[in-house]
Amino acid sequence: MADLNRVFLVGRLTHDAELKYTTSNRAVCEFSIAINTPKKEGGQWKDEAMFINRISFWGERAEAVAEYLLKGKLVFVEGKLRMDEWEQDGQKRRMLKVVAFNVQILSSPRTDSTGGALSDKPFKKPDEKLPDDDLPF
Repeated sequence: MADLNRVFLVGRLTHDAELKYTTSNRAVCEFSIAINTPKKEGGQWKDEAMFINRISFWGERAEAVAEYLLKGKLVFVEGKLRMDEWEQDGQKRRMLKVVAFNVQILSSPRTDSTGGALSDKPFKKPDEKLPDDDLPF
């Protein structure tokens, strides 16, 4: 059987996504999500949060969705796991991260008790309507 490296995640953004560019001008959108899993503790159900702190999404599609990836939004991420390795202060370091192939926004940000969004940025709507087959995500 062949090896398989694929992940499917659904969670809420823990902060607004950051769009950066490499020295070769390639776009990368970086973000993190929290995934809540119900867990029974003593007769009551509570959410147990797992944080995925390193997700990167590359290219033109990353540029297209970056401004809409706001804190609190529910997103679907499809990608693969990658181990980053580097040396810092003479010690070898490793970190597991997700490289996304597909990112889809599933909902608006959660709101606080007054109805305000929990993000620092307002949700922006596109100026023009695109046909469904032209959507970048």
